[in-house]
Amino acid sequence: MRVNYVSLFDVSKRHGVGRKIASLRNKAKLEKTKRHQSSEYQEKKISSSMENGSTSSLRTPHFFKPLLPGFHSHTNIPIAFFSKHLKGIKNEGSVVVKLISDASDIIWEVKMDGRRLTQGWQKFATSHDLRVGDIVIFRHEGDLLFHVTPFGPNSDSDKYKHTREAGSSSDHSCFVASVTAWNLSKDMLFLPMEFSRTNGLMNRKCEIILLNEGGKPCRLPLDYHKTRGRVYIKSGWKIFCCENRRRANDFLTFKLVQTGTAPVIQLCSSHRFLTLTPTPYTLKAFKLCLPATFMKANGIEKARKITLVDRYGVKRTTSLKPEDKYGRMRLGKEWIEFCEVNGGSEGRRVLQAGTHQRRRRYSYSSTKSQTREGRSSVDRIKAESLFRRMRAAPVPVRVHDVIVRGNEKTKDHIIEAEVDAVREATTLQELLEASRVANSNLRALDIFDSVNITLDSGPPELPGTTNVVIEVVENKNPLTGQIGAYTRAEARSSSVEASLKYKNIFGYGDIWDGSVVYGCDNSTEVGLGMYLPKFIGLPTPFTSRLYLSTQDWLKFSSYKERSLGLSLGLLSTKYHELVYTVAWRNLIDPSQSASKSIRRQLGHSLLSALKYTFKYDKRDSYLRPTSGYAFTSTSQIGGLAPDSRSLRFLKQEIDLRYAVPFGFGHAALNFGVSGGVTFPWGSGYQNRPSSVPERFFLGGNSSPVCALGGPSALWGFKSRGAGPNEPKSKGDDERDFVGGDAAVTAFADLSFDLPVKWLSERGIHGHVFACAGNMTKLSENEFRNFTAPKFLETFRTSVGAGIVLPTSLFRMELNYCQILKKQEHDRARSGFFLTFSAAS
Repeated sequence: MRVNYVSLFDVSKRHGVGRKIASLRNKAKLEKTKRHQSSEYQEKKISSSMENGSTSSLRTPHFFKPLLPGFHSHTNIPIAFFSKHLKGIKNEGSVVVKLISDASDIIWEVKMDGRRLTQGWQKFATSHDLRVGDIVIFRHEGDLLFHVTPFGPNSDSDKYKHTREAGSSSDHSCFVASVTAWNLSKDMLFLPMEFSRTNGLMNRKCEIILLNEGGKPCRLPLDYHKTRGRVYIKSGWKIFCCENRRRANDFLTFKLVQTGTAPVIQLCSSHRFLTLTPTPYTLKAFKLCLPATFMKANGIEKARKITLVDRYGVKRTTSLKPEDKYGRMRLGKEWIEFCEVNGGSEGRRVLQAGTHQRRRRYSYSSTKSQTREGRSSVDRIKAESLFRRMRAAPVPVRVHDVIVRGNEKTKDHIIEAEVDAVREATTLQELLEASRVANSNLRALDIFDSVNITLDSGPPELPGTTNVVIEVVENKNPLTGQIGAYTRAEARSSSVEASLKYKNIFGYGDIWDGSVVYGCDNSTEVGLGMYLPKFIGLPTPFTSRLYLSTQDWLKFSSYKERSLGLSLGLLSTKYHELVYTVAWRNLIDPSQSASKSIRRQLGHSLLSALKYTFKYDKRDSYLRPTSGYAFTSTSQIGGLAPDSRSLRFLKQEIDLRYAVPFGFGHAALNFGVSGGVTFPWGSGYQNRPSSVPERFFLGGNSSPVCALGGPSALWGFKSRGAGPNEPKSKGDDERDFVGGDAAVTAFADLSFDLPVKWLSERGIHGHVFACAGNMTKLSENEFRNFTAPKFLETFRTSVGAGIVLPTSLFRMELNYCQILKKQEHDRARSGFFLTFSAAS
């Protein structure tokens, strides 16, 4: 069975095609068709900024909806469309609208609360695989029935058939490529997604062999375009076309003849295509003939029926009758109706014929003029035209105005400050990307239940412009609470924090919070914080926090630390953070048993420090990294206040992590190296001791896999259980761990899935590990006695294995640890340990 493929070609208006067709149609039938069109499909002209500021008039009211992050929960109908076409609908409580699409025969019922589509929308979006970046056309058919057509970089060509630069046939081993000026200038060709997926070419980077009609090979590189999600010929396309005398506007049919490491694709015969131009005579006499050479080349000289397929996939079967002794075949009169359905009466682009000899499978649909499928095709071709322009070159557009709606309390300038990039956009591509970023920024303020950005048409007198409409819904309940587990870099330990937040009190996006923190090291903290997204011209959000904290180190170092302070977040971006802290600190010893060096530091002191942190983390997970790397550098200077009790010190910490995946069993090897040094500064700094709270302490109830920010954790060693120590003033065997001025740690952790499916599905996995670390004193002229060999000799090391249970709050490990090396007085032992860690 051979079925013929037909696409579009241009018919000049001067031939009067529409008038000739109309005069030949039955008058009664034509009047009936006109009444049907005028009553049900009245033409409505809706301006849109999506393509040069406007689109051609479509048959039914419609609007475009770009899908931005958060669209799954609900979507809003633009105010302009709602006011014009749905204003008279009684909306007491909620109304049910019906959604239909070309991809499904199901009628989806979705609740409409005001202008918002809510219950049922998520199921519709999931079933149609809608994604961020798609543009959806909503066409109102009347009676709250919407025909929905998704379109965009993520839309599935299996679901929505439309013309592309290269279009595949139902025979998935074949595809048709259009030679265009654009792909010749770029020297590349994108392959159809359906063809690539079916033949295993998606995500491949390899060499392909193109054979011309004579079998001459041409080796070209094949690559994967991450932005478009499509496979393409990276270079050599222009040379191939030149060698085979192909020019822009030609169509080439290719067939995959061999798969493997270097797929082979054959160029098929050019006799499979021809162009037919109807004339007034052929229209009047119902005669349109196919040449004998075309019939013989495609093996259809004995066929008596042929199927015409337009660019939208709509088909019509017509008869084939012998015309003369030369072998020409005449199409039946059904081709006249086919032309009319495809716009012949209006002098538009009608037919450009070609055959796909082996095309066997079709999805038949009605070809009556102005059917729902026909109107859907018009919508798709408008969107296709837009996306082709977007792929080929920037589409110029200018933002006329940014309109903010729904902010009853929030100040306009707070919202507009987050969308500055939208105003600067000069192309549609830039505008869509800026809208996505603006949507993300507004959601990050955490003061809105929903954010919706719509691109509406600009003033009619300003073509090529658009209005960006930002619709927000403020938090219904501004008071929220939460509880979680965290790793606090200041305390070098994990903690549990409960907080209560009150949002947007004054309408400046301000968030006020009170918190209570309890650490695993018996530390407590009560704090009051404030967050402002914009403050006196700072480029980043401003944060401040007043806190009162207590840390109990009596068991380990014979002192308690109490602080009353204020921290100010001056800079906070993705990679950089700058914080100034001023605090009144008091060290006390209720036991009266502290060692000599601890007693010298008891009493009041002033902390006035500026800390800068650079953090670059590209790991795929914080709790179980299997690939990627991370680097953190923290620099701190203390003693900025002109007070004799101000602590003057310099501190530098670095941390480097790297995860190597093995490619099986979810196994990965994590490496980590951390180091830090602190030193006093000022007059007589060489003879002065460093501040005990600023020193480094190793050990603790946490995993070094999670901790990121400096040397701290060692498996098998208790909190503050390693390093320099001194005997207490009371007690024969008890000692105070006084910390070190320089510290280094390293670890290796091999994680892998357990062979039990139930455990692996829940993320429970095993690991084996090894770690090492050491610290030393540098202040009070001790740096003169430092030697690298001695430092390496006193390294602490341990190895072990265990089971890891990751949760949403923390990482819990049940480990057996074997201490390989420790020093005298270290608090470490071999055995089983239960540790809790959270991402820092």
